[in-house]
Amino acid sequence: MKILRLRFKNISSLRGEWDIRFDAPPLSDTGLFAITGPNGAGKSSILDAITLGLYGETARLRHPERDITSWLEEESYAEVTFQVAEKVYRSRWWARQGPNGLLGPEMSLSLVNGTEKLLEDRVLRVRSRLSELTGLDFKRFCRSVLLAQGQFAAFLNALESERAEILEMIMGAEVAQDLAQELQHRTAAARERLLQLQERAASYPLVDRERQRELEQQRSERRAELDDLQAEMAQLEERKRRLETVERLHQELQQAQENLSAAEAQDQAAQQALQHMEALRGNEPVMEALRRFMTLEETRQGLQSRMDHLRQKSAEERKTLQELQNRWAMARSSLEEAQQQYAARLPDLEHAARKDREIQRHEQRLQEALARSMELERAHRDALARQDQIKAHLEETSARATSLAEKLDQDRTDAALAKDMVKIQELLERLARLREEEDSLAAQLPEAQKSLEKVATDLERARARHQRMQAKAGRAVLKKESLKQEIRALIGDKTPENLKEDIKKRKRYLSAYKKLLSISRRFHQQGLATDMEKAREKLRARRAKTLAALEEALAHIRLYEADITWRESFQRVSSERAMLQEGKPCPLCGSPTHPFVTEGLPDFSELHGRIDALQDRITALKAELSNMDTESIQLEKKAQAASQIHEEWQEVCRKAGLNVDLAEPHTLEETLRGLQEGLRHARSVLRSSRFKRWRVAWVDWTLRRRLRASSRDEEKRRRLEETYREHQEAVMKIQRSLEQLRGDAQAVAGDLQRFLPAYGERLPEKGQETPLLQRLHRRRLSYERAAQEQRDLAERIPSLKSQLEAIALNLARLEKEKEAAGMQVESLQSTLASMKAEREAIYLGRDAEAEQRSLEENLQRWSREQEELQGRMEELQQSLQATAKELLALETELQTSQKTYEALRKELEDSVRLIGLDSVTTALAAFKLLKDEPAFRDRVAHARENLTKARALVDAAQQAISAVGPVLEEGASAQELAERILDRHKRIESLQQELHDLEARLDRFHQSIQEHRELLQAVEDQERLLGELAAEEKAFREVQSAEAREKVRRAMLERLMEQANTHLELLSGRYRLRPMKDNGFGLVVEDLMHQRSQRSVRTLSGGETFVVSLSLALGLADLAAQHRKIESLFLDEGFGTLDEETLYRVIAALRRLQSNGKMVGIISHVKRLAEEIPTQIQVEREPGGMSRITVLP
Repeated sequence: MKILRLRFKNISSLRGEWDIRFDAPPLSDTGLFAITGPNGAGKSSILDAITLGLYGETARLRHPERDITSWLEEESYAEVTFQVAEKVYRSRWWARQGPNGLLGPEMSLSLVNGTEKLLEDRVLRVRSRLSELTGLDFKRFCRSVLLAQGQFAAFLNALESERAEILEMIMGAEVAQDLAQELQHRTAAARERLLQLQERAASYPLVDRERQRELEQQRSERRAELDDLQAEMAQLEERKRRLETVERLHQELQQAQENLSAAEAQDQAAQQALQHMEALRGNEPVMEALRRFMTLEETRQGLQSRMDHLRQKSAEERKTLQELQNRWAMARSSLEEAQQQYAARLPDLEHAARKDREIQRHEQRLQEALARSMELERAHRDALARQDQIKAHLEETSARATSLAEKLDQDRTDAALAKDMVKIQELLERLARLREEEDSLAAQLPEAQKSLEKVATDLERARARHQRMQAKAGRAVLKKESLKQEIRALIGDKTPENLKEDIKKRKRYLSAYKKLLSISRRFHQQGLATDMEKAREKLRARRAKTLAALEEALAHIRLYEADITWRESFQRVSSERAMLQEGKPCPLCGSPTHPFVTEGLPDFSELHGRIDALQDRITALKAELSNMDTESIQLEKKAQAASQIHEEWQEVCRKAGLNVDLAEPHTLEETLRGLQEGLRHARSVLRSSRFKRWRVAWVDWTLRRRLRASSRDEEKRRRLEETYREHQEAVMKIQRSLEQLRGDAQAVAGDLQRFLPAYGERLPEKGQETPLLQRLHRRRLSYERAAQEQRDLAERIPSLKSQLEAIALNLARLEKEKEAAGMQVESLQSTLASMKAEREAIYLGRDAEAEQRSLEENLQRWSREQEELQGRMEELQQSLQATAKELLALETELQTSQKTYEALRKELEDSVRLIGLDSVTTALAAFKLLKDEPAFRDRVAHARENLTKARALVDAAQQAISAVGPVLEEGASAQELAERILDRHKRIESLQQELHDLEARLDRFHQSIQEHRELLQAVEDQERLLGELAAEEKAFREVQSAEAREKVRRAMLERLMEQANTHLELLSGRYRLRPMKDNGFGLVVEDLMHQRSQRSVRTLSGGETFVVSLSLALGLADLAAQHRKIESLFLDEGFGTLDEETLYRVIAALRRLQSNGKMVGIISHVKRLAEEIPTQIQVEREPGGMSRITVLP
């Protein structure tokens, strides 16, 4: 709903007809405006006009048609144009004065889209139809669109019961319906969800456990193969890295050798330069000649460079001089031409200038004459109009005076009203007040009787509820005793602490037996159950026997030591024996006889056989001893492991408090199963006892709650009985007051009968007192106004006649002056026309002054340019002469220097050859090095250092290659290793992909198992939730269910808190509203700046109370809108209690409402608010107690 326009007439102090367009600039441009004005000026009357036009009611007055309309005027109306969705409607309320009092009020509602169509024309039908269109009745409208003065803090300061009634009135049925629908939807959704879960659980596929185990076996095999490949891959990578290192070292060696060659060449050149320097060092004449030669060379080069520069400069200056000469000739020609033109035109131009000045003077005189003539004409017309106006006013005044005299003569009986009016008004007002009080009490009597009946009904209900609570409390006591007996039957004399201690002990035993089972399994798996001492004895006997056999074999082989020595000596000289010849001496002993040549070599085969057999026997016995040593070490390790396991067994038994010998695994497994079964039973007993104890506590809490509820019901019953007595007394008091008021009203009516017949009036009926009073007031005022007007007219007529005579004299004077001014204008126009024609004939409309100025500027420009060119030409000529002189001197100096240079060069050629240098160039280079010898020697030292470093790098590279080379595998290449690595890498990727697929398939198995478990758990949870929702829905459907009503109220309060805190966060930023925790309608504020502490709303200051109240009012407005789009908001409340910062926040929040599409109007007289909101509807007071409206952009 959006309010577009407001038209009203004669509402309260706003007399006259007013039209406020909210859909037109400036109000539509800003959307946020203020209604300002002093107190009592009528600001709130604008909002009264809106509610009158829509609903025929106001928030402030009970009888608006009687209290808000002005009895001094004939008619009052209020008309509101508003928009709902895309349609525009107009609602109108009006009332008028009749001969016997107020007529009406009446209302109408029309649709004005294009053409106006009447929808309703009865008051009740208009209100009902308007509520259907907007969804807002009068109360909702006053809580969502128009927040009236004094209503901001109504909800905040209300009692809890009043808050509940306000919320139920605004949104109770809506929230109850929403909650019922929400419960239905939630129950239906829960039932549907349960069916879906049950169907999914029934159709869920079972997991193939055998297939799962196969996949896990495959995964283990693939992981083992992958680990082997990764280890092999690491080895190959290491070999490849080392091969690459060798190749890199070879490259570094080659680079180092190249650097060494360069360093050697650099060192050789430096040594040669040093020799040249030493050759020059002792020959001072040659060095002096070289110095002079270098000086001449530098001088000759400087002269040549200077001459080249001067020649280039001279050419450029000649070119520039030629250009300047051409421009000077052109400037001279143009200047002569301009001088001739100026001399020819100068006389005509001076004559034309004189003519133009004369014409300008005549035009100025003509303008002055025309202005004077027009002024006289206008004064003449004004005087004629004023004369006609005064004549008409005089006739009208005379007629009005005659009419007033007749009217006063007819109404002369009303002259006495001024004396009796005070008494009559007092009696009428008292009579009306008594009758109104009588009607009010008469209306209150049925309501009071109805309230009495309601209290009686509530009292009966409270008594019945109290009895029910007593019965429930008795049942709870019996239930509590039954549960205690069940607990005693379950655990006997044991306490929960005994049960927990027993479970803890069983857990300790269970944990210990699990560890003992693991130790036993390891003991038997490692083969430690054998007798270690017997094994040691057997091993020692075998070792002694083997040692004896070894000693025997060694003794046998020592018997053949001489034969073995002789055989070895014979075999050592086999090469020399091969060279022996018969008859020739031996090269070793010199014997001429050689028995081994003549008789042949000795046979060592038998000796070889016996010795080899013994050596094989010794080797075998040693190997057997070595195996025995290994076996002994292993046996010792087993013994140590068995000892450690026994110690671990004893430690576990000690910690658990057990005394158990190391047993077989199957024996321990049976014991473990017994312990687990006992632990499960103990836990079951503990859980059952806990549950039953919880049930006892729950029943006990329920009993206490019901007893408290019974106490509250008893207190409520006593209060209701007291309330019943109070309502009885109130009904009797109303009846007594009615009798007294009726007697007083009859007495006042008798007093009025003494006054009214004299003025032709009767005693008014009930409700007609104010019309009669208004009628008498109008008669008195009408008579007094007529008398006063008659006196005013008698004074005004002579004044009008004297004004007519003065105007006639003024008209005659103006006629004469106007005729003289016309003749002067005609004369000046004729003279000016002849002068312009003469000038046009001579100069053809040209501007002589501009032409002369143009000619003079042209002369000055050409003169300046000629002078500038002449000066630049003279400067260039002087520069050319100076350059020519300098060039001539430089050429002479260069020739002299060249001759000296050639002679000195020939002399140097001979001198340098004598000292062993090949040319003058070499000598100059050496000479230059001598001049900077320290730096050169540093470079030589640096070159020698580089040479040393290069040699060291070559050696280091060769050593690195030597160190790495032998480690590498022969025949291996980087390409072969890369291929093998690539092959392994592909296989690893293949295995990783297979593992990934296996992991994914196993994950799907595990996920399927987990999903099945979760699905079964979800079915169980959903069944429990459905039971809870069904029970809650059943309880909510019960009409007399206190819990259902409490839940509805709580939901309403929570919705209000949510809406209000949204606005409060923007307005304050510090506070939040919270409901009290006892399920009532009490409110507290939460202070975010003090650790979220909560305190009563009554502790807030004035400004804080206003901010919180405004937030509640805006929240109530949002709720009252019932989710409809409300595009207009009017706030009628003082902002004077706010400080600067809070006022700024409030204005910012209202601007945000405006930016969201709402038109926001604020009634206030705060100056700061007026400064922040420039667009205003200003209500200003006028004399007589009335006010007027001005819209400020």
